[in-house]
Amino acid sequence: RKRDLQWLLLSIDIRLMAKQESPQYMGTLALLMHKMEFDLPVFRILHHVVSMYPEYLSDDLLPLLFPVRFWDVIQQFTGSELDPILIKSLIRQESAFAVNAQSQARALGLMQIIPSTARRLGLNNLKKLADPKINIELGTKYFRNLVSQFGSVELALASYNAGPKRVEEWLIRYPTTDLELFIELIPFRETREYVRLIKRNQKIYRKILALESL
Repeated sequence: RKRDLQWLLLSIDIRLMAKQESPQYMGTLALLMHKMEFDLPVFRILHHVVSMYPEYLSDDLLPLLFPVRFWDVIQQFTGSELDPILIKSLIRQESAFAVNAQSQARALGLMQIIPSTARRLGLNNLKKLADPKINIELGTKYFRNLVSQFGSVELALASYNAGPKRVEEWLIRYPTTDLELFIELIPFRETREYVRLIKRNQKIYRKILALESL
């Protein structure tokens, strides 16, 4: 089954394989996994290949490292208030596009929605969070609420990762209107990196989508 194969691929010792196999072989394996929509193993493979063979890095790898998945669904629910590229960038960081992703904190699906948030947004059947359309609909609704609450994408991203209450506390602790400075002052390294990485993803996805439109 597809899910069993995905588990097997995720269990591969990528570092060991990268040392034993040529970058061409690893690239072919990454392309195969990409076509099967196993994106997390692709990211791991290419990260280790490029770290060992920097010359292998090229624009041809961008579609593998930053796959364009669920684009129509994302556009359907972002509307005019949210940048769909930002939501795609968030999904890449949250779940690597794995519809059945589940974290240790029991966050579920593409946008890693925790059960209490899902129920607050009106969904009681948590199994439905494995449905990409329902997950993206709820996730974008929640993110839109965070943007409205905090007035900026950066603070909404920090809230999505660490929780709104923590961001409210940090805003009191660090009373600055400089968003870049505020992000640097966030005491959680994971949250600081989370915001940076999603903004990086956003820039790269804009480049990929611009190239696809040529």
